[in-house]
This record gives sequence, C-alpha cells and structure tokens, in this order.
Amino acid sequence: MAGVAWRHGRSAAGSRRVHQGICTLVARRVLNFLRGVVEVVEVRYSDVAPPQERVQAVLVDGMIGQSVTLPIVVTVTALNVGREPWSTPWGLAALGLVGASVIYLAALLTVQRHRGVLTPPPPATSLVVLLASLVSLTCLNIAVRAPLGYYMPVLLVGVLFTCEFCDLSMRLAALGIAVGLVTVAAWVDGDRGLPLATVVVMYAWIGGIVVVLMGRLVDLLQGIASRGKRLQDLADAMAGAESVTRGLEVGLPLVGGVLPCDLVVVAGRFPSGRIVGTAVWPPSSDGEELLARPELVRAIETDAPVLTAAYCALPVGFGDGAELAMIARLQRRKGDTDLRMLESARALASAMLKMTSRIAFVSLLRREGRIDPLTGLGNRRALLERLQDEMVRSPGGSVPLGLAMIDLDEFKKFNDSYGHVAGDELLSTMAAILAANVRDHDMVARYGGEEFCIVLPRTDVAGAYTLMDRIRCVVNADPAATGVTLSIGVTQWSGLESAVGLIERADRALYEAKQRGRDQVIAAEVVAPVWTHPGGSAVRAV
Repeated sequence: MAGVAWRHGRSAAGSRRVHQGICTLVARRVLNFLRGVVEVVEVRYSDVAPPQERVQAVLVDGMIGQSVTLPIVVTVTALNVGREPWSTPWGLAALGLVGASVIYLAALLTVQRHRGVLTPPPPATSLVVLLASLVSLTCLNIAVRAPLGYYMPVLLVGVLFTCEFCDLSMRLAALGIAVGLVTVAAWVDGDRGLPLATVVVMYAWIGGIVVVLMGRLVDLLQGIASRGKRLQDLADAMAGAESVTRGLEVGLPLVGGVLPCDLVVVAGRFPSGRIVGTAVWPPSSDGEELLARPELVRAIETDAPVLTAAYCALPVGFGDGAELAMIARLQRRKGDTDLRMLESARALASAMLKMTSRIAFVSLLRREGRIDPLTGLGNRRALLERLQDEMVRSPGGSVPLGLAMIDLDEFKKFNDSYGHVAGDELLSTMAAILAANVRDHDMVARYGGEEFCIVLPRTDVAGAYTLMDRIRCVVNADPAATGVTLSIGVTQWSGLESAVGLIERADRALYEAKQRGRDQVIAAEVVAPVWTHPGGSAVRAV
C-alpha cells in the first residue's frame, strides 16, 4: 500500500514538473513573440524602415521556436511518463510529426546558411509546418492521457503566427483546425455532451478573440509599412528637384498613395495675404475650387492638418517667399476612419515639410555658390553655366551670342592709394553701373579680381562693341567711378567653340586693349575654328 502511495505521489510530482516545464516554454515563446511585436511598433513611429521586414523576422523566430520547443516538450514528457505512451499510434504520430518539423527546419537552415542569408520560408510551407506542429501536440496530449490544459493552450500560440502572413480566411481556417484538434483530444479523453461543448466553445471564443485582435494589429502594421514605403517613394521623387515648386510638381502624383484622393492642389500664401496656386494634380485640372476652401486657410494659420469629410489640408513648408499648404479632395475607401486618415495626413505633412525644407536649403546653397558675395553678381561658375545654356539655345551660332570682358585700369594702384575697403566699394559701384546699362536678359558676372564679363544674347560683335563703348563713356563721366577707366574686349561666338574658348578670345581682345594704352574697346575677329578630321586633314568651318 505504501508503495502504491509512493508511486502515486511520484506520478503527481512528475505531472507537476511536466506542467511547469511546458508552461515555462510556452511563456518564453509568447514573450519572444510579443517582444517582436513591440519592436515592430517601435519602427512604426519612425516611418524609416518598413516594419514588414521585422514581421518576417518574427515569423522566422516563431518557426524556430515551434521546431525547437516540440522536441523539448517530447523529451520532458518521455522522462516523466516512460516509454509506454510512445508505442501507441498517437505517440508514434507525435514523434513522426515532430521529427518532420525538425528535419525541415534543419534542411532550411542548412540551405540558407550556405546562401549566406536567413529569409522566412514561403507562407504555404510555414502553414503546413505549423499544422504539423499542432497535430503533433494533439497526438502527444492523447498519447499521455494528460488533461487538456497541459498541451492544448499551445495551439492558440500557433494560431498567433498565422495572423502575420495569412488573410482573414486563412486565420479562421487555422483557428478552425486548432478547435477541431481540441475537440478530437477531448473526445478521445471521454468528454461527451455538455462538457465537450463547453471545451469547444471556450477554445473557439478565446481563439476568435486572439485572431481578431492580432489580425487588427498585423493589418495596422502592414498598412503603416505600406504608407512608409509610399512616403519614401515620395521623398525619393522630390529629392532631385532644383526648386520647391518643381519638387511639389514631381511629388503630387504620389500623394494619392498616402491619402486617397482624386485632386490635389498646393498653394502659397504671400505676406500680403494673397493665396496663389503653385502646383496641381492631375495637371488637366485647374484646382480653383480647392483654393477657395476654408480648410486651406485653417491649415496655414494653425500649422496643422485639417480633416473634414471630403477634404484634407495640411502645411507643407515654405518656398518662393510664401507659406505653402496642400489641400486634397478625398475619395474615402472602406475602413478609412478619421483617425487613420489623420495619422496619414500628419505623416504626409511631416514628410513634405522635410523635403521642402531640404530642397529650399539645397537651392539656397546652389544660389550662394553662383553669386559673388561682394558685388551680388554671378560668379565664374554662373557665367559658364549661362554661356552653355545660351549655346544650347543657338546651335551652331544660328543666333548671335556676344561676350564682353572688362578690366578696371590701374586698379592695383587705386588699392595702394586708397586702401582695399575703397577698392571693394569701387568694385560694387562698377557692378551697379554695368548692371544698370544692359538689358534684362543680359548677364553681368564678376570673373575674378577686377575683371567682369557680360553675356549678350542675340547680339553680334558689332552690337557688343557699340554697347561696350557706350558703357565705357558712362564710366568716364560718372563721378562715382573716381576717375577709373575701362579696358574692354568683345567677341562673338563662332558656333563651334566651347564656353572656355569664347572667354579666351574675349580675354585676348582685352589684353590687346591694355597693350594699346587702356581706356578703349577692342573687338576680336570672329574666326571659324579649325579642327582635325579623323582622317588627319585640317577642316575649317564656313
């Protein structure tokens, strides 16, 4: 009798150890899964990387956890219940399914290790392995004749993983399979009637709650991932724009991927209070109806997104001297709640503000890199770019293009006599005189030191000579020039030479003006350049 009591106590203690070990393993798996979900939620707030990558990583962790946990559960169970349950069909089935899962995982990891990258298995394969794991747990529960509370809760953990890579129908199918396995285990255990119905209803209810909650969470994270990807596409499209207006024109077609809409307008409010449209999508629309919407003004004044049933307006930064705001006419889809729409609008406003600020900053740097800080004129880089643009507009010299190079005579002596501050003031004065005596489409640039260049579109060498001689006389008569004279060389583009070659010919004419006594204009002869034919003979343009 004492021996029977001892064996019964040993059996109860062993069952408790099995129960504790299984609960510990299940708790660790659930904690690992929730830790992965928390990391996904952290990525969600930054909108930097798509959380789908992290979701797939959680799936890999779940597969590994499933395949590692099952052999441990089988081993712990075998140590406590002996070898008798494993000789039954249920025990053999459990061992076979566990072995298949482990072999599949080992093969998968071996192949992927050889490839040097760990990627999640296909969803269909993952679902099959998951189903095999669930069936093995059911067979194990039946084989050892354990209460349902020992192994069956693990089935719900398996259902969690289907929420990450399956749609609603597959989630419900996985839940149905789990409830069916619980029903089989309860039936084999002898439950009938009301007890069996209670078990089925309890697991179905709890599993339904798990599927709904996790499904909503995963759908939300996938929506955020999709929105993050579209915002990144928007940023990439706008990144290369040279101006804020151009960036908005390029980015507007992608706004519909973040906010469901069929008409988008960007408008700027100037200090005078006037609101002017700067960009519209689709381009065939005028967007006048949106410019009159009060939501647009409210978004500018509150500096925050404004959402109504049919419109959404949001601030997008500053550009071209105006406060910019965007307004979209919404096309709501099923499931587009105000909260979700407002989150998308805030994310879009943040992304647009970053991009417009970046474009404006880059444009400012580009502009400053092309302006001479002393005179406010274009510098040598701006001069070369303007010459190249004009050459493109006049292929082969079909339209005359004149160039003048100007040098202040005896400027070094002026600096030595009056100081460098007075010399800088003289350069600024000379720049103002030159700019005031040319046409609007002409360009005055500071070439370097006391040298200036003037680009004269649609002007031949004779016209350039006449204009420069008149400017020379204006400088001689202007008391602000303090008696400084000009030496000027002018020329005309031949139609074949480069911008540097054109400048060199004007510079040679300037040097000749210096050699002839200064304070005069010399026109360089327009000579067609000579280049070498591939055959070796010299060819002269006519």
